[in-house]
Amino acid sequence: MNGLVKYFPPHLIAMSHTLIAKSVSPSTLSNYASGLLRFSKFCDDYNIPESFWMPASEALLTMFITCHGTASVSSSTLHHWLLGLELWHAINGAPWLGHSTLRRAVKEAARLAPHTSRRKRDPMMIQHLECLFNDLDFEDPFNASVYALTCLAFWSQARLGKLSFDNAFDLLTHIMRGSLAFGSSSSNRLYGKCWLPCTKMKPLSNWLLFTDSQCTTSAL
Repeated sequence: MNGLVKYFPPHLIAMSHTLIAKSVSPSTLSNYASGLLRFSKFCDDYNIPESFWMPASEALLTMFITCHGTASVSSSTLHHWLLGLELWHAINGAPWLGHSTLRRAVKEAARLAPHTSRRKRDPMMIQHLECLFNDLDFEDPFNASVYALTCLAFWSQARLGKLSFDNAFDLLTHIMRGSLAFGSSSSNRLYGKCWLPCTKMKPLSNWLLFTDSQCTTSAL
């Protein structure tokens, strides 16, 4: 940054670093933060001088994985930890030195991880939706909303985080009720759609689509 300031104003340098930080969603940033916290604690526990933290050498990163990852956490967790550290380096303009040796360490550490570190969930099936249909009271608006949301998530293959939220409504992220529309295809199949302002794979918005499955669990 000291080199950049010779040619660019400070506010432009700050803007570029903010741009990098905003390249991932807030929920992803919260996952990345766990790796940064663990790495900081690891360095403190072993009295690693702060000047060695960034850029972190491949040897230091490998030791971090060895001490905190081997036979304890899954490969996806290790992957997120390192992605968070890599982003931390990028935001601060530091080179990322983790390469082939680190990849080998992550691969072996993940192989030794216990089965309990891997979360496996049974698939959601139509029978589960039918149980809700039979047991929920649709005179209750809350129950009706739960069932509608469940069927919509199932048939549109949507992430629940895009259909439900427990924070303040955000026009730039959440579905607006007014965006819901219905129609029929050229084959006379009824369908519905609603506008998603932002998704993980399509950050510049996309339609959430669902067709009439012609059964009691139909999202339509």
